[in-house]
This record gives sequence, C-alpha cells and structure tokens, in this order.
Amino acid sequence: MLAIKDLHVAYGSINALRGVNLQVQEGEIVALVGANGAGKTTLLKSISGLLSPSKGDICFKEKNIRNKKPHEIFIQGVIHVCEGRGIFKGMTVYENLLMGAYRRKDHKVVKRELETVLDRFPRLRERLHQHGGTLSGGEQQMLAIGRAILSRPTLLLLDEPSLGLAPLVVREIFNIIGELKRQGITILLIEQNAAQALRIADRGYVMELGRVVMDAKAADLINDEAVLKAYFGKRKAN
Repeated sequence: MLAIKDLHVAYGSINALRGVNLQVQEGEIVALVGANGAGKTTLLKSISGLLSPSKGDICFKEKNIRNKKPHEIFIQGVIHVCEGRGIFKGMTVYENLLMGAYRRKDHKVVKRELETVLDRFPRLRERLHQHGGTLSGGEQQMLAIGRAILSRPTLLLLDEPSLGLAPLVVREIFNIIGELKRQGITILLIEQNAAQALRIADRGYVMELGRVVMDAKAADLINDEAVLKAYFGKRKAN
C-alpha cells in the first residue's frame, strides 16, 4: 500500500531523513520506534504532505504522492493524526467530529458512523457540546482519532497517540488502535512507548539519526538484544 524509497528531507543544512526506505502492506500496523530526533515525525509529515522531501519517492497505492498538497493526499485516504492532537479547541466536540467528514456527501451514512464513533468513545458523547479545549488530554486524543475515523482513512498515520496520558487511558487508546486494524484500517504508528507499540504491531522499523537501522517482525524486534537495551532499558533473559 505504501512504499517509501530513498527519502531525503532537510531543514536547511540539517539532514532530517537520509535515504529512508519503508513499506506498509494493506491491513498492517507498522510501528516506527527510535529516540527523539530520529526523524520519525518528519517521515510522517512527509507522507501527509506537510513537508517536502528533497529526494526520493512516496508511493501510495502505486502512485507517487511525493510533494502533493496535503489536501490532495487527504482525499486519497491518507489521514494524519499529528502529535499534539490538533483539535479545534474553540469548536465543540460535535463540530470537531464533523470536520472529519467535511468532504463527504453521504450525510445519512456519516450520521450512522458518527453514532458508531460516539458508541466507541462514550466520554465524547457525554461532552458532545463542550468546546474541545475543555477536554482532558485523553479525551482530546479520542476526539482526534474519532475525527480521523469519520474521514474514512485507508492509511492512518498516528504520531505519539499515548503521549502524556495516564496508563489506563493509554490502554484504552491501544485497544482502539487494535480495533481499527480489525476493521481493515492500515496504520503507521509512532509511539514513545516502544514496547506497547511493538506488542500490537505486525512489523517495526527502528530509526536513528534520520535513517532506518533495523526492520523486522514486531515480535522479533521486541526480543532483540540491541532493541531491548536501547529502548526498553533491559537485557534479554537467558
């Protein structure tokens, strides 16, 4: 579904991505792990059109979308939930959710799908007419994901969905991500909690200083001695 080939992105003289190659197959969850500054967020922003790579290809469904406008990529079904959630804080929960479906004309279907989202996130139903800025961090993350669902993503890009959230809320967010996969949504996930990300992912890529330094099945990465030491602070039991 997604194939990235020799991707380079620079901020002035700083090379943020240096020859990144990555693939995501339909129906997968693929996790990107690595330290802060490794280039993970830059990669997602390049895919969704928020940044313009200097070299390389980003092929989505065999069409090169490199340097397409963000709205053109959005229309193709690539939906980006950015770090920090990006909700409209001065709009109500209901208005925020409808923004996810603003291009859709199937209003009756949107209404049904909105009810499904509210069933999945009952706290959003309770706060439907509150402004987004009054929600807790966890509720704002649920709102951002719910809005993305109403956009009908083919490929969902999630950047740090658990950042700053309480453990119980993190568990709930990851349960939702697993449910989205079961519904057939393909997901590329950046997550500070590498162990949690790799537990739900099919495959993973490890990034360092703008490069992919390792890729494998998620189960293999979570048991790899070097990955355990670098990202989980522990060694594999003998």
